Amino acid sequence: MIYKEDFISRMAKEHDFTKESTRQFYDAFLETLGKYLIEEQDVMFYNFGAFKMRKYRYDKTDNRVTRPVFEISRDFVKRAEREKANEE
Repeated sequence: MIYKEDFISRMAKEHDFTKESTRQFYDAFLETLGKYLIEEQDVMFYNFGAFKMRKYRYDKTDNRVTRPVFEISRDFVKRAEREKANEE
């Protein structure tokens, strides 16, 4: 499992950003994404995937709970697999 600080460190290193600016971007991105999801708006990133809020069955009384779902694009997965194969 990758944690926040590991993710920020790698992103900063790979893109030549400072850790502080990367942390600010990361926090702002997740805050904004969260607000859209709370408003039940889907967020789509072309050639990457989509973040969506979906209602799921919670219990036998048919109460529903809303939770976020991430759907990653098949094209993104295929591209990542090709890049990984080329590295090996």
